[in-house]
Amino acid sequence: MNPVVLIPWQEHFIHRLRDYLLETFGQGLRDSVIVFPHARPARYLTLALAEAAGGQAVILPRMLSESEWVHQLHARLHRLPARQPGQLDRVGLLYEVIEQQHATGQGLLSRMPMDRKALFPWCLRLAELIEEFLRAGRRPEDLPGMEDEVQPWAAALLERLSGIFDTYVRIMEERNLATPGLESWRVAQRADEAASLLAQSRAPVVLAGFYALPGAHERIFRSVWRRGLATLVWHTDPALAEGTCGHWSAQAHADLLKRWGVRAELYPAAVNEEQPASIRFHQGFDLHSQLTALRDELQENQDAEETTDTAVIIPDEGMLVPVLHHLPDRDVNVTMGYPLTRTSLYDLLETVLRLQETSEGPCRYYWREVINLLRHPYLKMLRLDEREPLRLAFHAMEEEVRRGEKYLDPLALPVPDTAYPEDLEPKAVEDLRQEVLHACMTAFENIETLAGLASALRGLLSILRTYGSDLWRIFLIDAECLDRVLRGVIPELESSTISEQSLPRDTIFSLLRRYAREKRVAFEADPITGLQVMGFLETRLLNFRKLYVLDATEEKIPGAPAGDPLLPDPLRHRLGLPNSRERDYVSAYTFYRLVRASKQTLILYQSGVQPGGILDGKALRSRFIEQMLWEEERKSGRIIKPGQPPLSVSVPTVRPLTLHGHGLAKTGALQDRLLGRLQGKVSSSLLDCYLGCPLRFFYQYLTPLKAVEEVGEDGDPMELGNLVHEVLREFLLPYKGRPLPAGALDADSLSGLFLERLRQAPFYLQLGQDGRLSLERTGPHRMTLFARGTPETLIRELELPVRASFSLDGREYLLEGRLDRVDEREGGDVILDYKTGSPPSPSQALFLDEELWTRMDAWRSGSDPELLGELSAAVGSLQMPTYLYLYNQISGRTASEAAWVSLRDTGGERRFFPAAMGPEARLEFISSRVPRLLAFCLRHMTSEETIKARPSRRCAWCPYNAACDSPHRGGYK
Repeated sequence: MNPVVLIPWQEHFIHRLRDYLLETFGQGLRDSVIVFPHARPARYLTLALAEAAGGQAVILPRMLSESEWVHQLHARLHRLPARQPGQLDRVGLLYEVIEQQHATGQGLLSRMPMDRKALFPWCLRLAELIEEFLRAGRRPEDLPGMEDEVQPWAAALLERLSGIFDTYVRIMEERNLATPGLESWRVAQRADEAASLLAQSRAPVVLAGFYALPGAHERIFRSVWRRGLATLVWHTDPALAEGTCGHWSAQAHADLLKRWGVRAELYPAAVNEEQPASIRFHQGFDLHSQLTALRDELQENQDAEETTDTAVIIPDEGMLVPVLHHLPDRDVNVTMGYPLTRTSLYDLLETVLRLQETSEGPCRYYWREVINLLRHPYLKMLRLDEREPLRLAFHAMEEEVRRGEKYLDPLALPVPDTAYPEDLEPKAVEDLRQEVLHACMTAFENIETLAGLASALRGLLSILRTYGSDLWRIFLIDAECLDRVLRGVIPELESSTISEQSLPRDTIFSLLRRYAREKRVAFEADPITGLQVMGFLETRLLNFRKLYVLDATEEKIPGAPAGDPLLPDPLRHRLGLPNSRERDYVSAYTFYRLVRASKQTLILYQSGVQPGGILDGKALRSRFIEQMLWEEERKSGRIIKPGQPPLSVSVPTVRPLTLHGHGLAKTGALQDRLLGRLQGKVSSSLLDCYLGCPLRFFYQYLTPLKAVEEVGEDGDPMELGNLVHEVLREFLLPYKGRPLPAGALDADSLSGLFLERLRQAPFYLQLGQDGRLSLERTGPHRMTLFARGTPETLIRELELPVRASFSLDGREYLLEGRLDRVDEREGGDVILDYKTGSPPSPSQALFLDEELWTRMDAWRSGSDPELLGELSAAVGSLQMPTYLYLYNQISGRTASEAAWVSLRDTGGERRFFPAAMGPEARLEFISSRVPRLLAFCLRHMTSEETIKARPSRRCAWCPYNAACDSPHRGGYK
């Protein structure tokens, strides 16, 4: 039996493995078989052997990954080639197995409903779990009594786990199917026969770089090794060759030496004691600070030859894009698996699925999801004759969607000719628009099988490829994902054993999402030159002279164990599967092996607060980094603090917030624009807007900025108010000029008219069913209360327009408004204003606080900054005072009272004037104080040198919130 060849992890593994192979086999190397844990090291060994050949032709040994080698052994042991089922095939097979177990009528499983929607996701996870058992070479045992530990379906499956496993394996063998795990299981059961077959071939086998072998593979390896047919070559702590335990991360190697009763021999015999030139650490406060430090480091060395043996390691695939954006301009090769779900392509697929899930029926799509589709950049960037014709068309469609109903048919939306490029045939553009919308919407409406889903996906992706050829030359990651979906995902959806089974749409979409979450697009660096950007696991058995490890936090290295709803971590050890502790050992070995062989290492991590709501927490550097720093401290005899070598730190530049509410300086151009606006009609709503917040007034009236239109799903209060006004005007018009006794209005007729007009209103169509039912019940009820509560009166005017000139400081302003109703009652005229919302509430200060009026009269620009807010609180709204003044000006009559008709509750009237205020005081208020009030507002508007925000509770729903410079723009407390 051969001893284990141990290459010290300070050495370059691939180079030393090459030297060992050439020294051991010489010309016979061509007949040997080199087995690696994965395929990537073979490419590096090929390059190393070519370098050793000095440009001469060389016949390479057979180099296989672990799974490829086991597959070949399986093929030799089982003469009939086995078909490898896809993931969906295994789901269908497991569903069949569970049906059989369910039919026995025993245990929890027999009481669970055989619902495909609920069960198929569990089948996906169960297929993965069975693969783990097969690779581990273990038959699982049943786990009864798990009802309080896991979800009901998981408890039912665990209770019958051994039976499910046995039936699954039996059916796979009967149907001549084999997964990689089952191949390992079968070969392990016939390991001695496999060794005999290898002995016949007389090809020496080198098992290179393995750590923590699964049970089935360890049995295969040991059988071949005991026959003297294989040599194990490790890259690990050289202390193991001395019979000591060595570094804790090499524990799996130490355990195997003990189990096999074998010793390790160093190669080369003399250990190179040279330590890495440097191991440095950098503490950032977030990801971008780490990337900035990395960029600065790389820019110091612009020599391409030196970057060939340099790698940037990213433990999280989500970091790939920001890392690439921060790298200097040089050759970069990416080697990692990138999740399909992180791409814009998957975002498009997810939008297409949500369109169906939120639709009201065929061609009735939810408006927000329609906008999400229209805004997707891949659709807007589709080309026709080197133009992007859908960009303007989709923009025009979005405007129509926002003005339309809650559910709509996008294919029926009108698109104006101005939305089409002038140099393209409108019909060609319209055909493309219809084709895209059909592929994204109607093609997915009637999907009943996975094959139907595959057909719809193929149609959508074919459009992207046909009309987006230039697009994929720019977005390379998504281009690779597109190709992977077309050549991998779609064919399996089409050809699996469950592809033609009729399934609920939710089940089909759920399977696609779960399937997509597990798909990764493998990027392989080719050629192996330039700066290497790699995932953490992709570095196994590779070495680099310069090494940069990003975001080395506890969350990423070793990383928190993913929650498993089927078999939680504490149960894994009980069933003989690796748990989180053993996975941490694998991460530790990968990390320390990589760092020990590097000559220059920079490890970057963040130590800042990570957002997480209530559970905000500080990112912790990895426990591996803590150990390395502790070893450095022990060696140097001092505590290493941030900023002291070898631990550098990025210090955030803290600047004062710019949101101080200094406002906008009123320039000459801005003053001219303001005066020009005031030369037109000045309404009470304009004055109220200024009184509420001058900065909002600026954005709303002096800029072209407009609030984004949205479909009023919960009802549009303004449209509802307009509808009520129109209904009341139409209903009350026959009563105009006639005495009306109290309660004489026909409540039923008024309610019927309201319902009739409501159902014709555009905003009514935007409401959901619950909103429509609510309005149909509450609206007529409110109209009934109004009709019954109307006092004895005589209606003089309905919807009366009023306007009058107002002189101030040499300027003339045209004030205008519209009085909902003017009644004649005992004591004089009464101005009524209908309110479907909350009526304003003027305070007593408006009528009794003489100091407030004195301050208004004395105000000059820059003085008394609190006055505007106090006045706003006192008056509530300038609407009613303005209406009282204008009615007096146009009619020569003074209203004795004004009131709001509160239609949101009882339909009663809320009076403007205090009850104790006599006729003379009311006359004085209308004729004298209201002009002073209007004069102050207009003078403040035209004379104040700065336009400032006035924070209030309204800030939270202000449409100009994002453009505001107030520190309260996110909300007011």
